[in-house]
Amino acid sequence: MIIREKDKEGRIRFSMSLLRLANIKTKNHVALCMLDSSRIMIRELENTKDCKVFATAYLDEKGRIVIPKKVWDNNFQFITYSLNGDLIIEKAH
Repeated sequence: MIIREKDKEGRIRFSMSLLRLANIKTKNHVALCMLDSSRIMIRELENTKDCKVFATAYLDEKGRIVIPKKVWDNNFQFITYSLNGDLIIEKAH
């Protein structure tokens, strides 16, 4: 498990292999779905039928995304992983 932090612009970066596992393409808008107070699921906008979308975001060509400040504190550590084909961001404790 790798613990990471947001960069100075507030972006989280995903590895391309992790994005491929979750079938998410760069340069797309994605849906952010809150699973609980410490986890967010990221999905393609077309695949949101069973998740409660609270925001959308843009995934740039380098696999970076900005999570809205209202969701998590400015300074937090996180882990990213794929679970059953979904991309998950979780606060590291």
